[in-house]
Parts: sequence; structure tokens; C-alpha cells
Amino acid sequence: MAHPLLQARYERLRVSAQRKLGRATIPQWIIDNTKDPSDPTKPWSFKDHEYQIEILKSEAEYTSVIKAAQTGMSETSIRLTLALASLYQSSNFMYILPSLLFARRFATTRFDPVIEFSPQLSRELSKEVDSSELKRIANSFIYFAGAQTARQSISVPAKGLVMDELDFCSQTVLTSFYSRLGHNKEGQSIVTRFSTPTLPGYGIDKLHKTGTQGIYMVWHEKCGKWVSVDPLEDIFLPGWEEETLVNFSKRDLANPRLRIHESYVVCPGCKREITQANMVDPSKRAWVHHHPDKDHKTFYVSPLDVPAINTCPKILTGVENYERHADWINFGLGKAFQDAENSVVIQAVEKAAVTPAVTPHTGASVGAVMGSDVGKISHVLIGRRNGDYLDVLWAERVKQDGEDTLVSTWKERMDQFGVWRAVVDAGPDISSPKKLIAESAYHHAWACYFTRGQKKRLTDLEEDEATQIVNAARTKIIDRVVKRLNGGKIRFMADHPEMNLIKKHLQTMKRVTRVSDTTGESIEHWASTSTENHYFFALVYLVIADIMAEETVKYTVPISSSSIIRKARVGSNIRSIPG
Repeated sequence: MAHPLLQARYERLRVSAQRKLGRATIPQWIIDNTKDPSDPTKPWSFKDHEYQIEILKSEAEYTSVIKAAQTGMSETSIRLTLALASLYQSSNFMYILPSLLFARRFATTRFDPVIEFSPQLSRELSKEVDSSELKRIANSFIYFAGAQTARQSISVPAKGLVMDELDFCSQTVLTSFYSRLGHNKEGQSIVTRFSTPTLPGYGIDKLHKTGTQGIYMVWHEKCGKWVSVDPLEDIFLPGWEEETLVNFSKRDLANPRLRIHESYVVCPGCKREITQANMVDPSKRAWVHHHPDKDHKTFYVSPLDVPAINTCPKILTGVENYERHADWINFGLGKAFQDAENSVVIQAVEKAAVTPAVTPHTGASVGAVMGSDVGKISHVLIGRRNGDYLDVLWAERVKQDGEDTLVSTWKERMDQFGVWRAVVDAGPDISSPKKLIAESAYHHAWACYFTRGQKKRLTDLEEDEATQIVNAARTKIIDRVVKRLNGGKIRFMADHPEMNLIKKHLQTMKRVTRVSDTTGESIEHWASTSTENHYFFALVYLVIADIMAEETVKYTVPISSSSIIRKARVGSNIRSIPG
């Protein structure tokens, strides 16, 4: 065995040689310098995870990876970051997670053991700069950051970013991290993003679709062709009668007709079984990119890409570990998925487009409600309660022109449709809502602010009678709106030219998960995949107006016209006021 000093010198020379060769050497660097996470006495091996090698070798400035759970990508992302810090001299790298609390824990529980059991990294680690937020490896630094609030963005230039669980980060805050790359010349940044997916067209799924869209294909021995296998479409489950597994759920585990332990991968071409031996043979697996000429390298990592660990029966029985069906598809299968819980089902909206539009005119309606957003172009909806339904009667866009056209249009529509409760957006311009309130009958017009956070509330709406301001718990009220939409309880106009735009705006809102920086808990909230969401929020204000009007009806006391006593609602109480 070589003398320790000679061995150390050899390691430095070897690493120096790897630095000159760049990122193509990263897989070998990981093998040489890190250990097996389950047994630190053994060297790292890519056995059963061979798909990772090409991802690590990616020379693209931007690389994005959709990953299923239990595919080993977290361990790989740790080693990738350490390799970059060791191989690239005098550089800053940032490892970004959904929250700073999460990042600190990850640095301590996941990074520290890898460094501890690596002789090379242990030598390169600075004892003076070694915390849960900052580590110095050789002459480079690794910063650990959260992407929950803007103040967590670290104001230092960076050579590279590694973003983990991107879908659970604040997408707005992530943009501030990209600005840290501004000192790099074009093509010199290294940005690698990993995440389990959530919704189609959001986060990592949106990024994946802009890139090369790599799939880890299989050479099927029986038909002699390269095929791509999808866990939703190409796992054959004896006894299952549907074409895909999209509706397979934990309740199906108890179905005696389903022989889950006999499930296997079926070839999408010849429809014969792809054997387990065929699936696990790395010589019969290869990355193939749908758009290889694109600069942005993107990969989809399926549970079937780690077949030695994720057998078909294991994938299927894994549905039991998830409370929500969508979570199994997102995490267990690595597939973006939306349902009635996390998005507007546009088919339900189209099915509910059955009412005739009511053109504005004097006496067009009575007892209506109105909702409107506020902007350079404001979107207005008029509706009326009809039993269990809220019928949308009219929709229009109003351009603000400095002549109070918006306020005058609001007032005109309120008169024409007999609106007795209007709720409009309090921002960004509060002057128009205040003017509407001042010039409308008492309590007929309200301005709305959204509130966020985990504050416990007795109600989703908090009304200030004096100012006619209503504060709405954003997530809860949108939950109610989407539930009504998907349940067909909001009916739309069948013959109105704005309907296509309304449908487009309704589809932009998605219920996603973020991580609390204070508690580390997952928090559900609604995010928009586009800035074109105006009719959605006009509808939210319309529903708030409907809820407030309905609550008012509950407390209304019929009074004879000859009565000398008037009744007024104050808060939740009915008070007598002398006439």
C-alpha cells in the first residue's frame, strides 16, 4: 500500500487531470471519491442505476430531470454538487431546496455523511467553513438555500445551481437565483434541476417540454426493436379491464380479480412481455431524445428505469403509501397529473355552458351579483343565484382610459342587472373600488383583499362593515370556487363570444404544494401557469359576492311597508333602528 502522503499526492494529480476533462469525468469522479450510501465500506456503484450516467455527463448549460420516487436521484444530486465543487476551481455553487429549513437539514443529514466517508472530500473540506448553509470544498463554495421567500436568495455570483424538488419551490423566488448567474459568459453556467412532477405544464414538466425530452428506452429482445415503456400504459395487470392504470387506486388492492403479483411490462409494439432480465440489462437500455438538437437537455426518469428495485408488483402496491391518488401518479410514477382536486376540469365547464347570455339593458335582471378584477383591462362577470346554481349572465372586458370608464361601467351594469352585491379587486388600483363603494347604495359594493398563510379562521371571509372591505382566505375560497366549477354548480353562457377566453383563463389555475420555511410542512396553494387568469379571478369575486349575498338573505327579516321600525344587519346581528 502506498504511503499516505504519496496516496494523497496521487489523488490530487488525478483530480487535477479530471478537472481538465470537465463534466464527462463526473461519473468516474463519483465512483472514485464517494461511497455506497447503504454501506460506506463499499465504493459507489451505478449498478442498477445506470441511467444516471448520461445525466451526470450532460454538458448542457441547462439540464432538467423529471424523477419518480425511489430512483436514487437525490443521492446523485448530492454527489453531482460535490463533484462540481471539487472539479471547478474557485467557483460558487448553490444547492436550492423548497425552504431554508429543508436545505439546512439536507446539508447536515445527506451531504455531511457523503463528505465524511470520502477521503478526498474530507481533505478538501475546510474545517473553518463547514455549516448547514455554507461549505468550502477545495477552493470552491457550496451555498445551501431555500426558495420559499425572496430574502432567501443569496446575493453572490454563482457558477452553477442545483435545484432539487423544483415543483415545491416558489417559482417566483427561483427566478432570483437565476440572476446569480449573470457574471458568467454565455454557455458557462451549470444549471441542473431535479423534481418529482405535479401538474401538466407547471414546474419541471413545463421545463421538460421545452427541452430534448429524453426517454430511457428498452431494446426488446422478442421483437428486436427499441421501445419506450410508460408505467401508466405499459404495465400489464391481469384482471384489469381499462387501457391504462390512470384510475388504479388503493381500493383496487383488495380486488380479488386483480393478480397484482403477476403484473409485468408489456411491449407497446408487439404486446408481448418484456422480461425482467431484459429490463435490467444495461446493454439493452439507452437514452433517446425526441429533440436532440435542442440546447436544453431534459430527461424523464420512470420507476421502470430502475427495474431491479421497482418491479411492477412493487410499483402497483406502492399506491397504498399515498393519501391522494394524484400523489401516487406524481411521486410513484413520476408523471404530471391533474384532476378535479387540483385544477378546473374544463369538460365540466363546457357541460355547464347551458344558459343564454343576457344583454345589458334596463331591467335585464333583479337580485344579481357582480365580480370584477381590476387592471388596465378589467374583466367583469354578472351572475344570479338560481336554486343550487350560480348562473353567469354576462361577461365583458372594460379598458380603463382615465375617464372613470371602469367605475361608470360597473355602476351602469349594477343598475341594469339589479346587482345588490358587487365584489371587485382591491388592487392594484384601490381608487376605482373606493369610488364605486362611495357612489353605490350602502353595502352594495365591496372591495376584496386576499389573505394568505396558516392563520386559523372562523370563516373564509372577514367583512369590515365600516369600510366595505372583505378579506378572503385565498386558498380556501379558490377551493370553493373550483369545487363548484367541477361540480357543475356554476353555469355559463352557451352563446357568448367571451366564453373561449373564459375557458382559457379558468385552465391556468393549479393547486400546487410548497414547503413552509418555519415548520417544514407541505402547504397547498393555488398558482397560475400564466398571467392570463383574469376571468378566473373575476369569477372568484363573483362567487364571493354570491356567498355574501346568500349570507345576507339568512339574516333578512321581512318587514311590513307600514312598519315604523327599520331593521338593519350589523355583523351577524339584526338590530332595530327607530324610524
